[in-house]
Amino acid sequence: MSNSESIILDLQKRFHPRPHTPIKKLTVDDQVPLTSDMSASISTIHHINQIRAERGKNPLLHDTRAYDLSVVRAKDMYDYGYLDHKNPYTGSCPNNIKSKFDFDDKEYVIENAALYGVAGKPTLSNPPISTVIDAWMNSIGHKYNLLYYDHNGGAFSCYGGYCVFIGVTDDGYTGSEIKECHTVKEGAEFFRRLENCSDQKMLEYESFQREYKEIRTEYEKIPQVVHSEREYLEAENMFTKLEALRSQIESFRC
Repeated sequence: MSNSESIILDLQKRFHPRPHTPIKKLTVDDQVPLTSDMSASISTIHHINQIRAERGKNPLLHDTRAYDLSVVRAKDMYDYGYLDHKNPYTGSCPNNIKSKFDFDDKEYVIENAALYGVAGKPTLSNPPISTVIDAWMNSIGHKYNLLYYDHNGGAFSCYGGYCVFIGVTDDGYTGSEIKECHTVKEGAEFFRRLENCSDQKMLEYESFQREYKEIRTEYEKIPQVVHSEREYLEAENMFTKLEALRSQIESFRC
């Protein structure tokens, strides 16, 4: 039994759907969809890296942990018949199961999801990569995740027409409030303010995020107890800058 299969079985034991919402089961006449393989994931990350390079972004490393997570997430959506970042029946999402894939608390995983075909019907397990990526690049939230400046790794997989990209970063989306789970609806509401942004405006937004993270990193090094007025004033100045940058990030509009 593969690592992905054992994790799926473990999740099915741990998370039970609501009694009135049975898990969709395949009959003997159904075509059981196959999972896209590791080579497809590596090819997809290569394709994404080409897009990132065109925009001056760092390349992503292919992360096998993210691949295993993406397989489980795609199969979960297929089995329960939903398209969202949070299973509406079990409450599971990438960030509350990431520890099963050896991600630590400081690593944050961000998901893109798509359905290639008709919900509830087995379709292609590995649709054309460019078709899925192009669709994501035409959606501000999905595009933002593919191009996020602070991602260092990622992976991709499809199962029964459901496709998932997992981006991996150390600190989440800089300057925004990190929730353990969020839905597609919540994500759409968050990114609506950025949907008319040009690439240049998105670089401006990113510059605020970078500066916020740099100052926050230094601020977190300050001891809880300071020993001089100078140290106190430096800490206060950093905090003021952080609050001003947070306000700029949260109020940013196009």
